[in-house]
Amino acid sequence: MRSFRSILVFVFSALVAVCVAAPEVLIVSVNPPGVKRQKPNIEELGPTLVEFVAQEFDTDGRLHPIAWSLTDPYFRIAVDTGKIKKNDHPSLKDAFRAADQLRVQYVMVVSVWDEQGKLAATANLYRGGQSIWHDPPEDDPAYQAALINQHNAANQAKHGKRQPPAVDVVNARMITIGNTGQDQDNDLHSLGRTWVLRLADSIFKPLEPHPPVQPPQVDPGPKPVTVPPPAAPAAKMDNKDVLTNAMKLLADHKDAEAIGMLRDAVDLAPLDVERRRALINALAQTGQPLMAAGEARRAASILPDKLEFRVLAARNYLAAGQSDEAMTDLKEAVARDPNGIETRRLLGEIDLWKLDFPDAISQFDFVLAKNATYDAYYDRALAKCLSGDAAGATQDFDAAKKNGLPTGPEVDARRYSDIEILLDKTDQAYGDHSRTLLQHAKVKPDDPSVTTDNEALLGKANAEIAFLEVVSVPDVHKRSSDMRLLALKLLVQCYTDLEDYIKSPNEDLLGDATITLGEGLKNLDQVKATYSGENDKG
Repeated sequence: MRSFRSILVFVFSALVAVCVAAPEVLIVSVNPPGVKRQKPNIEELGPTLVEFVAQEFDTDGRLHPIAWSLTDPYFRIAVDTGKIKKNDHPSLKDAFRAADQLRVQYVMVVSVWDEQGKLAATANLYRGGQSIWHDPPEDDPAYQAALINQHNAANQAKHGKRQPPAVDVVNARMITIGNTGQDQDNDLHSLGRTWVLRLADSIFKPLEPHPPVQPPQVDPGPKPVTVPPPAAPAAKMDNKDVLTNAMKLLADHKDAEAIGMLRDAVDLAPLDVERRRALINALAQTGQPLMAAGEARRAASILPDKLEFRVLAARNYLAAGQSDEAMTDLKEAVARDPNGIETRRLLGEIDLWKLDFPDAISQFDFVLAKNATYDAYYDRALAKCLSGDAAGATQDFDAAKKNGLPTGPEVDARRYSDIEILLDKTDQAYGDHSRTLLQHAKVKPDDPSVTTDNEALLGKANAEIAFLEVVSVPDVHKRSSDMRLLALKLLVQCYTDLEDYIKSPNEDLLGDATITLGEGLKNLDQVKATYSGENDKG
């Protein structure tokens, strides 16, 4: 049996052989500027991230990684032989000094810290003491905006208008870390893999990959000692197959299997936009908007140029009822690209839910002028319906169908649920507005505002009827839908009678309008309870 010393010599020799073939990079975790110590649970993430980055460099094979950790054999030998001094909290100077002693060409400094309750991370690659690569990049719009804000604050501080900024602005990538150890490992590993892939596709692209050398087994027995070939890289997964299979699993209600498959696909290719989008949408589709929002925010931090992930994060945070978190991503999207299609569409959706229909329609007009998609047509149709434009709503709904508006039991159910929520919010206004209108018409039937208000309410009721008659209503909600249609038709009759009364005042017409209004509002009151009961049964 070989002695430990001979094994150590072999490992060291193998590492030296690899170093001849590939440049070395020393990977070290350093606290960010202005932070000497952090909470233990945060500080320990730095060395963990270092080891994951080293693993990814080793797998990529373009550089030989040396992790600032006693688990790294090369680093440990250097410490044991006194070549470098071990420091649990190394500074940037410590890293550069160690790199000189080890004659390492590159130094990669990573930092992880708490930023107002959230985790932030940066990576810097140095050569000869000079930074040659940074993530996030220095031209990141959010970073540039922060620098401008700091500069303005400093100028104002000179004139006594406010306190000067306490610390320098740090260009950081906000990351999402799970609550459990396993989640943290997955997230940190994904971040490390992303950095190595970015470097392999930029600065280190000209370098030839060198797969790691595998040492022989310690005690092979009588069998001859052989060095196994390096492990083959994981087989590439074709996006079409992955997405098709995942959609099939979702259709079969095998949600966990579908999401697991998509997570595996993302792990194999963390920079693939299509896979990340599919995972986020699958989580949202299976009733996990908060998980979907977290995945979207993580994708946005890894792929900051893909603004759609900020939009998806905001949209899913809204669906999860976390409006403050949604606004964080929305502000980021607006700061990066205020006139981006996805940004403007999200602004339109928010206007829609705020019942600001003119602004919503304006946002969707902008989107459709750039890219005529079924979802923008559908959203504008809904906004026009709720603003009383029956013809416009029908026209946009037809355009949405021609452009591929999806249909099916689950899609229809989600879409109808949104319609019900919006109708409940807007239809509450029928009661007070209509009673005030009837009273006003009784006193001043010739007042122009009476005619205007009546036409607005009549148009809104007719538009809602037209929309409800063309959308797909789930079977479980047929009864509540019919009740709402009946209520709206009674309201239409009320406003029609009132229209006739305005033209030729007749107390009978006003009496009829009052009766039909009461019946219509009574039916509207019952719709919500009926719809809720249908959900319980469904």
